[in-house]
Amino acid sequence: SLGAGVACLMNIMAHHDKLLPGHIKVECMAYAPPPVFSPLSAAKEAVATTTAFVHNMDVVPSLSVASIRRLLSAVNALDDCIRNLPIKDRNLWRLRLMMGAITPSQKMLDIIQSSKEEALDHMEGAPLLVIPAQTLVWIENTTSDNDDDDNDTFAVKNLDPESYARRLIDIDSRMIGDHVPALYEKSFKYVADHE
Repeated sequence: SLGAGVACLMNIMAHHDKLLPGHIKVECMAYAPPPVFSPLSAAKEAVATTTAFVHNMDVVPSLSVASIRRLLSAVNALDDCIRNLPIKDRNLWRLRLMMGAITPSQKMLDIIQSSKEEALDHMEGAPLLVIPAQTLVWIENTTSDNDDDDNDTFAVKNLDPESYARRLIDIDSRMIGDHVPALYEKSFKYVADHE
């Protein structure tokens, strides 16, 4: 992940600063890269030669100061809603909500949705960073929760890196585990065998 972010930046430097002779073509394949650059228009040539890969719910390709600010804004808005509920033990209620034992109300879902769409105020040092790639290949695990992990199935979707950078971080039990290289390899093997 960190190496993928560095590879993206080195690719930009190689193209922008003409570090290699013109007859040498450089392409960058970035696996689980964090968002490290903005705006993409400032590095068109390098971006055109980069493909980034994201496995399922891996959180690292979503992590930037701007995305954390957006997530905290959503959490604070949701917490304000919970604070106004007539509940005796709010901490227990919050825990049960996070564990899926309680279904969120429509008002809570609306708060989360509006947080996804809400523009954040500009903050010095917190630009909206993007994965500098022409294509972001998202490999989604399409296996149902009841299926055996040995029989995972995957689907490939090409996403726009700038749209991907604007989305709210998904809080999911798989967000850390899906960053493991072995799961990337497993999904690549499935796609290679089935496409």
